[in-house]
Amino acid sequence: MLFPPRLERLEEVKNRLRTAVQCFEDVDQWSSANWIHLGDWHTTYVSGSNGTLLNTREAADSGLADYWRYGSLLEMEMAAVGGIWLLKNKGATQISNNGLRFIGWKEGLVDHLYDCPANCCTIGYGHKVHNGPTDGRVEEAPYRNGITEAEALELLREDAARAEESVRKFVKVPLAQSQYDALVSFVFNLGEKYLLRPEILTPLNNGDFEAVAAQMREYCKAQNRDGVLVVLEGLLDRRAEESEMFLEGRYPDYLE
Repeated sequence: MLFPPRLERLEEVKNRLRTAVQCFEDVDQWSSANWIHLGDWHTTYVSGSNGTLLNTREAADSGLADYWRYGSLLEMEMAAVGGIWLLKNKGATQISNNGLRFIGWKEGLVDHLYDCPANCCTIGYGHKVHNGPTDGRVEEAPYRNGITEAEALELLREDAARAEESVRKFVKVPLAQSQYDALVSFVFNLGEKYLLRPEILTPLNNGDFEAVAAQMREYCKAQNRDGVLVVLEGLLDRRAEESEMFLEGRYPDYLE
């Protein structure tokens, strides 16, 4: 039997958890292996008995497993509640209407082919047709007569879905809805490679959300038509609003 001294105290921990986590109705159905498995969650976030999230560097260093195996009774409870919280509440996994509206607002609707500030052939709500300027190549053929608003919305949903796939694939911590929406907008605008940059992904998966929000603001430059990297006011505003959504949970007033 794994960790017998700890297993002998399971009932005590479970009784404490019934009070701390009232919404988990299947606690009694869990086997000892299920409870031990909670210790395998490695995260900087564990949950206290009042259900609030506590940012603890110790959890980052040792992982919930060590809390479970070697910790005090309170630390065992924190590890178990934290594990349940992660299992039960994995955070947002789909963009909200406000998130989609935010992307549409920032991209703007253009019903014909045009060259975006980064000098890429674009149409609709920022849908990139191909790299480089509009020049008559074959990828432009479906859009030469323009598109309707409904068609533009469909392209927006498809593009947002691809950005969502990146967020769901690489982000390993639960996200609030506003955080998820902000990251999808960020990836939609810049591409997956910016999410994968260590200065973004590492603090993100370590739960250092302030560092993530600060770093997001740095990506406000694009190449102009002369190939020069310049700061764009539109990107400055967008990064600021995404950062506020991510860190403060506040959407821009114009979405109300």
